Amino acid sequence: MSPDYVDSVLQLFENDPAIGFVSGRVLPFDPLDYHITFQESPQRREFRPRVFIAGGAVAGANMAFRRTLLERIGGFDERLGAGTPFPCVDIDAAAAALWSGASGAYDPRAVVYHHHGRRTEREAQALRRSYDAGRGAYYAKYILREDSRPEYLAAWRRSIEDECVEARRRGRLPRQSLREIASGVRWALGQGVRNLLPLVRWLYAHQWGRPKVGRDAVTMGDGDNLQLGAGWYECEEWPPCIRWSRPEAVVFLQTPTKAHTSLTIRAFGGAATSGKVVFPGGWSAPFAMEAGGPWEFSVPLPAAAHHGGKGLMEVRLVVDHPFVPGKDGQGDTRELGIAVERLWLQ
Repeated sequence: MSPDYVDSVLQLFENDPAIGFVSGRVLPFDPLDYHITFQESPQRREFRPRVFIAGGAVAGANMAFRRTLLERIGGFDERLGAGTPFPCVDIDAAAAALWSGASGAYDPRAVVYHHHGRRTEREAQALRRSYDAGRGAYYAKYILREDSRPEYLAAWRRSIEDECVEARRRGRLPRQSLREIASGVRWALGQGVRNLLPLVRWLYAHQWGRPKVGRDAVTMGDGDNLQLGAGWYECEEWPPCIRWSRPEAVVFLQTPTKAHTSLTIRAFGGAATSGKVVFPGGWSAPFAMEAGGPWEFSVPLPAAAHHGGKGLMEVRLVVDHPFVPGKDGQGDTRELGIAVERLWLQ
């Protein structure tokens, strides 16, 4: 670890009494190690209580908890530790903390150097498969919990849909999602049939996890998992809380009333871009954005938007020219559309 690691962690806790756990950068110790499992983001990120946190958002190689919080959540779940069929103990502990009402943070000032010893693609692939199994159990564990079920089911559904879209484009199977599902089922069955019956009843009552909302606005980071379809990256705390869209992203809003005439989007651009907003029936409206922001733009609602079924309107954001922040395959290699803060009908 860095020479100032302990001081840095203590300072982070002292600076914000509301923070219950922190994670930080995990950098390579041996340059010959395969570049996997490291966490190198220079951007601080905060995790709010009782929201979904994605696998990989924190790293077990660099985590610290307040002792009172760790005792409150019962410590680490040994069933999910390294060497088990479901290795996800780090993200599980972070989620348990968040769903107990605590906050957390990733801060790049806390630095450790990790030597995992893997050198080949074969070793890296084996590790990725074990992470898929752990992630499936992680999703299942919090779907079985009644309080976290809607957030986690929506996030898992969106992840599966995203991979299925990419798999169809490439003509292959969605192997990561299949491994996650198999592991999630295995975990759930291990908790006993009695624990599964409430979940089955809930799924039947809630359209098997499809969005079922009646809101005329989506604010990123505020229950947005229940209104988002495929095509979104995880929340980022800039502030404000934003989500980058992929080249195409789906959001669900209530069916507009006659009083609604337009859809307004508040967003940031990583580069000058243009695109279109696609409404039910295929009608679309163009938009254009400069880099920076925040910018607000409104598009008119078509008449057909007022006649959506089941009280929901599906809206697609399509970006003409997505950009990749990293260069030559280094750094952030995501295909990014626009960074959305909020969408609302007016």
